[in-house]
Amino acid sequence: PVRAFRAHAHADRRLGILSLAGIRNAYIHEDQAGGKTLYRVRIGPVADVVQYDVLVAELENIGIGDPYLITE
Repeated sequence: PVRAFRAHAHADRRLGILSLAGIRNAYIHEDQAGGKTLYRVRIGPVADVVQYDVLVAELENIGIGDPYLITE
């Protein structure tokens, strides 16, 4: 995920930033944690480590740091 938000509007705003940067495979995943709803902005699927490294660099270029990889 790129980030988790408590408000859907904040997650939607982050999704817009990603879209403007040309990152098209981002989406909002609704999740429950501690009895509260979280809106997690995710990007994927990511095919391999090389694509992940490129994606991390793209995120850093637009000021988004500390993304982390989820494998399902």
